[in-house]
Amino acid sequence: MGPTKVYRTVYENPASIRGMFGLTDTRNCTHGSDSEETAKREIGFFFPEFTTKEWQQVIKTEDHYPTDRNHVD
Repeated sequence: MGPTKVYRTVYENPASIRGMFGLTDTRNCTHGSDSEETAKREIGFFFPEFTTKEWQQVIKTEDHYPTDRNHVD
């Protein structure tokens, strides 16, 4: 994803998502939490119905998360 500061990212990590597509520090193309605690709080805010237990059960199924990650139909 790249560092938050787009100007810095363009020079330090130009092949990252933010380095290629970020416009400004507030329009940096993507969001990533800075810690697990922050991520849990943000996920709870934006997706109140989300539970990690259900998510983990879903991704374990072959239909939703293929074991062969390099598989392309």
